[in-house]
Amino acid sequence: MVLLGTVLATMLGIVAGRYILASDRDYPVASPIQFDDFAFSALAVKEIPAGSTSIYELTAKIENKAKRVDFHFDSNIPQMFNGRRKLAVANPPEPETEGTLHAGESTIRHFRFYGSAGQKKVTIRFYTGGDVGEFLDTVLSGRAHSLVSVKG
Repeated sequence: MVLLGTVLATMLGIVAGRYILASDRDYPVASPIQFDDFAFSALAVKEIPAGSTSIYELTAKIENKAKRVDFHFDSNIPQMFNGRRKLAVANPPEPETEGTLHAGESTIRHFRFYGSAGQKKVTIRFYTGGDVGEFLDTVLSGRAHSLVSVKG
């Protein structure tokens, strides 16, 4: 029993260490960030003034490179950051931000986020499994992201 506890504690320590020490991996604009059979590319970000704040519209390409598996995507997969601050998804999400890609298909979609006006660059990350997915993606792949210049 002590051996099992030691093994579990060691494994937990390794996973926690990988999460804490995960390196940032910067992908150029339009370069795919791949998780398993699914790839995501941040193509552009456009600022749309909305009073004292702005809406930032991300144009992203989503690819299902699987041979047999469909992929359901939604508005929570792409996430936009200004520095370390995560921007809120514009509500309600656009209807086109959810859907299913059949094996071998790709699509270009637009996702909207609220943020303070005048951002010059934003960081885009893609997470396929919510908070648990974010944790696992970070442990396995590092913090993969694209730094995108904002167009006015």
